[in-house]
Parts: sequence; structure tokens; C-alpha cells
Amino acid sequence: MNPLLLRLRLTLVSLAVLCSAGAVAHDGVLPDSTSVDTLSAPTAKWYRQLIDNGFHINDPDIDYPGFWRWCVGVYNWGDRTFNSYDPDYVVGAGKNWKAGLKSYNWMENYTLLFPHKMRVNMVSDVFSDVGAYLSFMAVSVGYTLNANDVFGHPVANHHNFDFNFCCALFSANLNLSSTSGGTRITRFGDYNKGEHLSQRFDDVSLSSVGGDIYYFFNHSRYSQAAAYSYSKYQLRSAGSWIAGAAVTHQNINIDFSGLPPEMLEKLPADYEKYRFHYTDYGLIGGYAYNWVLR
Repeated sequence: MNPLLLRLRLTLVSLAVLCSAGAVAHDGVLPDSTSVDTLSAPTAKWYRQLIDNGFHINDPDIDYPGFWRWCVGVYNWGDRTFNSYDPDYVVGAGKNWKAGLKSYNWMENYTLLFPHKMRVNMVSDVFSDVGAYLSFMAVSVGYTLNANDVFGHPVANHHNFDFNFCCALFSANLNLSSTSGGTRITRFGDYNKGEHLSQRFDDVSLSSVGGDIYYFFNHSRYSQAAAYSYSKYQLRSAGSWIAGAAVTHQNINIDFSGLPPEMLEKLPADYEKYRFHYTDYGLIGGYAYNWVLR
């Protein structure tokens, strides 16, 4: 009989440091353009004009070709439709570009359940990830890796990529992650009389791809971005019910063949290698509230 795998992730500490730069953001009302003499030169390319004025996409001095002017019109329609707020409650943070640093500390626990109440427990080291993300308007891209490797004390090979899109009505996220090594066996069937042990074990790997999307019902007064991506300011306290869905596909490979022979004799099954691949589906629901102290 195949074992059942249970997996638990514990997030310990999360820290983000943010800096902003670039053009002034807007909330349904476009900012006044800033005239620059060099931009009006007929020889200036439209993309050069856009870069020089700090990505004020609605600056009338930008000489867009027909297709790109249509794209700007589509963007402005989408911004009015999907990203409009009550200005008494939410305003823009004043910048379109944002860069940030992230610190993310976490650990995982694996449990394989075998017949006759036998089990194998594994726990990972504490992974300390560091990385950066870059945001432009509603789009954010981030990448993190294991900080232990950076500082010369590797415990595992871990990489994580995030893509996020957040507007007034909804938020969508995509995550790709991979981890190998960095675990210890704490129980191995009836080996060591079934008592706790600490056996280094690096022949376990995990890769996953997942995403979620959720909708904010009170999207005119509550801003998710004000709390998590810093592109908006919540002026007055407000909350919203949230509903959405999530899906994650995971592949986990475990190879016990490299363990000492005396441990393999106590393996509660005939196989030394296991591969688990499955897809999780979930519904998201809850209530979020931004409390403004001033």
C-alpha cells in the first residue's frame, strides 16, 4: 500500500523594505503633464519621450503612433473600469515605479503515513530567503533565493518566483517554487524504538506552481494595495468581504536509498524511492480591514 504524505509549511518572519520612484500615479483622474522642451522636438521618438518624462503616459506632448495611442486608450479605459476608488477613502501613493527588498523565513514538515500506524517524519531547516521585487502600476514581479547560500552557509537549494497583479476590483498571483535538500528525519518507523532522532537527509525535493485570484466586494473604499504593495494610501478606515479561488500543482521526490543500511531495514515499506504529484484546489473567503490611525 502506498504511503500517505502530509506536508505543513510554517512561516516564521516576513519583512519588506520599499522604495519608490517614477511618475505620479492616478486614481481615475490623470495627472497634469509636465512640459519638457526637449520632448517637443520632432526628431524625438515617442518611447524616448515617454522615458524622459517619467512614464506620464497621458502627456499630450508624446507623439504616439496609431497602435500605441490605441493601447493607451485601452489602458485608460481599464484603469477607470477596474481601478477606480472613492477619493475620500483611497488615493494613489504618488509613484508608479516601486522597488523593494524581501526577507522570508520558513520551514516545512513532512509526514509519511504507512499501514500498521507506522510513519516517517521529516522536518526542514529554517530557510532564510532574501530577494527583490519590482512593481510598475498594478504589476509586480519578485524573485527570492536562499540567503544561507549567499552568506556561505548553504542548507538547501531554494528558488522562488512571484508575479502579482492587483487593482481595485481583484488581485491575482502566480508563484513558481523549487526546493531540494535541507531536511532531517525525526522519526523512521520503529527505528531507534520509534523514538525521536535527528538524521541529516538531503534526498528530498519539491517543485510547485500555483496561483490564486480573489475579488473585493467593497472595492471602491477598501484597497488591498494600500496594505500589501504600497501603491495606494488608505485615508479612512474601511473593510471588504473577499472571495476567490486557488490552485497549486506539486511534485515531491523522496529517495531513502542513501540512508545507512541499519535504517533501511526499518523502512516501513518495500520501496526506497517515492514520488508524489498532486493538485490542490481551494476556495478563498474572508474579510479584510484597513484601520487608519490618523
